[in-house]
Amino acid sequence: MDSFKPLVRFAGFEGEWEKVKLGDCLEISTEKNEDNTYGINEVLSVSDEEGVVNQIQLLGRSYAGKSVSSYKVLKTNQIVYTKSPLKAKPFGIIKVNKGDIGIVSVLYAVFDAKKGVFPDFIHYYFEPPFRINNYLHPLIKRGAKNTMNISDIDSLQGEIAIPCSIEEQQSISNYFTKLDEELTLQTQKLSKLKQIKAASLQNMFPQEGQTVPLVRFSGFGGEWEKVPFAEIAVRAEQSGVSGELPGVEYDDIVSGQGILNKDILKKECVKCGKLFHSGDILFGKLRPYLKNILFADFDGVAVGDFWVLRSTNSVNRFLYTIVNSYSFMKVANVSSGSKMPRADWKLVSSTRFAVPPTIEEQQAIANYFTKLDRKIELETQKLEKLKQIKSACLSKMFV
Repeated sequence: MDSFKPLVRFAGFEGEWEKVKLGDCLEISTEKNEDNTYGINEVLSVSDEEGVVNQIQLLGRSYAGKSVSSYKVLKTNQIVYTKSPLKAKPFGIIKVNKGDIGIVSVLYAVFDAKKGVFPDFIHYYFEPPFRINNYLHPLIKRGAKNTMNISDIDSLQGEIAIPCSIEEQQSISNYFTKLDEELTLQTQKLSKLKQIKAASLQNMFPQEGQTVPLVRFSGFGGEWEKVPFAEIAVRAEQSGVSGELPGVEYDDIVSGQGILNKDILKKECVKCGKLFHSGDILFGKLRPYLKNILFADFDGVAVGDFWVLRSTNSVNRFLYTIVNSYSFMKVANVSSGSKMPRADWKLVSSTRFAVPPTIEEQQAIANYFTKLDRKIELETQKLEKLKQIKSACLSKMFV
């Protein structure tokens, strides 16, 4: 006999969860904005940096006389679901409107939670896409947009398990609400650090036509000198085979962050590539706009379309900063090929880049960005840890 109890449960709650049909939990709201009363706010999908749709929020918008009488009204604590395919997922997400009253287009479905069902519990129960889509896929009306016929929700035979007490539903919901708040704060903190780095890369190097940067550490003066990239770095071309040495591939690097997404030492990889040493820089020349760049602090083999850049007349970490700068990326992205664009070494190596007049200033800049990169890496790890905790709890705290 199946047990309808979660693996993880708050103290004070016991007993079996109740199995109910989805139609017994939700009621479709059909209220329309017939008199255009709510013509200011519309619920929109918002994507994160990776393009994954992960939230729905109310945003102010002026319609300039546009009729939105066919739009549905979305009230506070009602549940909204994107019933047509979105960019990042086959179908949308389910959320509870915690904002003011607004409107939604025909791409959304609006529900009220029935008596004995806490709206936020439904939201978190169905947050993993496979749960909600398993129920709603049978409602798809095949066509250009594969819109779901939500009006048939009452006919669904599938069941879900919910706590018999509204108090347990609220306790679970409150836990995930607080966890989401932590995720939001951590995401904002990480975003702020990335903005600081982007601004620093822009302002701590001379602008086009300038010989000194807008922002400079105290104690340093004089004009920067523009030198060909080939005078401060060379390409290491010695071949090697990964196995005894760790192999680094494109998929191992977090694009734009310069960090590895796995423990390379545990990776089984026996492939040919270019040998690199600690202090070298791996630059992904294929689709350079992806910024698959890594400062190596270990010896290994670069597998794939990498340049292994080695400093000659510059501080290693300062060279890494140049490679991440806007001016370098601008040149690197003037690439050959359209389907598989690659950075052009002849162009990059001959392009002149601004360099401080002293090694000491290079080191000061390198130290600043090294510390900033370390902060970004640590905050990224914290964010990933929170995501893992939430994913595990979504799996273990529901039946």
